[in-house]
Formats: sequence, C-alpha cells, structure tokens
Amino acid sequence: MRAHVGSAVIQEYGCRALVNVSASGQHKIQVAKAGGIEAVVASLRAHVDSVDVVEYGCSALATISYAGISCCDFRFRGLSRSFCAGDHIQPQRRQHLRPA
Repeated sequence: MRAHVGSAVIQEYGCRALVNVSASGQHKIQVAKAGGIEAVVASLRAHVDSVDVVEYGCSALATISYAGISCCDFRFRGLSRSFCAGDHIQPQRRQHLRPA
C-alpha cells in the first residue's frame, strides 16, 4: 500500500485485505505493529473522495482496533473528527460508520 498510495484501486483492495487479515485477534497486533494503521490513514488522506477507500479504510481501522473501536478514536493518528463522522460520504454508504 505504501508503494502505491496514488492508486485508489490498490488502496481499496489493501484496506479490504487488512479487514480480512485483522479478523483474528493475534493478527490485529501484527498488523498494527507493522504499520497497518498508518498505511490505512495514508490511504484515507490520499483518497478522501473515494467512497470505497473511505468505506474499507474505516472498516480496516475498526477491525484492527481492539473491540471494534470507531475510527474516530484514531484522531491522534491524523484523522479529523468530521472525516471520521463521514460528513463527506454519500448517506447510503455512511451506515457502516454507525455503531451496531
């Protein structure tokens, strides 16, 4: 993902892969230690207008985080509150950001 930050397609599929890999507790730690959170944040910053990158990026952050913490808890990594609130996302795609 780091080598192709400019490609929205690669970033989308990278975020999708991190969602799947991070489904296991032990892998979440490995992904975080390997810089997965930073890679996703870089993806989100580079492709703020891509609904798919934002959807899967936020899903990846939530999956990597312990107990499904919202991506808003990653503000310290450089994301703004309005970004995480999904203000720029189409309403029909915003539902994945809402708590279950």
